[in-house]
Amino acid sequence: VGAAHGEALAAVLAEVMEFNSRQVAEVYATVGNDMGVSTSAPAAIDAVRSLADDINIRFSLSHYGVTESMVEAITATVQADSVTSSNPIVPTDAEVAAILTSRLRE
Repeated sequence: VGAAHGEALAAVLAEVMEFNSRQVAEVYATVGNDMGVSTSAPAAIDAVRSLADDINIRFSLSHYGVTESMVEAITATVQADSVTSSNPIVPTDAEVAAILTSRLRE
């Protein structure tokens, strides 16, 4: 798999924000306000997605060589990462796999 850390994060950032918005919608609303788009979480998430697209950093995971057969192993790596435990909502394996799978294709 050939993605730099930031590229991999950009590939899933909007989807992770959508997942977390159940818990931190007010934080994302502030992001939207600071970006000058709106004070709603969905608008902020859309703006982040659009910005990543505009600067040409948001690609599908398959662009980096990720295949469906790799999702389980990547999910395990995500869950083992200490950063995951500080996520606003600690995701289940199924939730991580769903986010990854949703980003396999554009």
